[in-house]
Amino acid sequence: MQASHPAIVETRKVAVDCCFSGCAAAFIAYHPQPTTTEDLEYRMRPLIAAAAILIAAVASQACGESDADKILALSGNSANGGTVYTAQCAVCHMADGTGNADANYPSLVEHAMHESDMDIVEVILEGEGAMPEFRSKLSDQEIADLLAYIRATFG
Repeated sequence: MQASHPAIVETRKVAVDCCFSGCAAAFIAYHPQPTTTEDLEYRMRPLIAAAAILIAAVASQACGESDADKILALSGNSANGGTVYTAQCAVCHMADGTGNADANYPSLVEHAMHESDMDIVEVILEGEGAMPEFRSKLSDQEIADLLAYIRATFG
């Protein structure tokens, strides 16, 4: 396999650095001003290629399965979810799920009947209003178990 010319390697590094920093000015800073349109096009090719790769990577991530989708694919255990609910949720939403409107903790009895599983999981993951996110506190399986408990107990 033939080694790449050092100037090409450096240009690729510069293009990738530029692409990931989101600043085309960084590319220009490494190189003198182009003298012709063809020179500009030639010099911009690595930047455009790196940008295309980055866009493809972001697009594939965006089109992939979300965390909520992965959780909804799991089979939840409502008994285990009851343990999670008691430890993490009951202090605000109350043991009976009625919440505390004065403290801005909504009733799960009312909300569970009207919200989709996806909406409930997304609120658990991201938080909403006074509720903190639980993405970093609970495993996917614990969230699936919690959803099963909420559905079995509150609707």
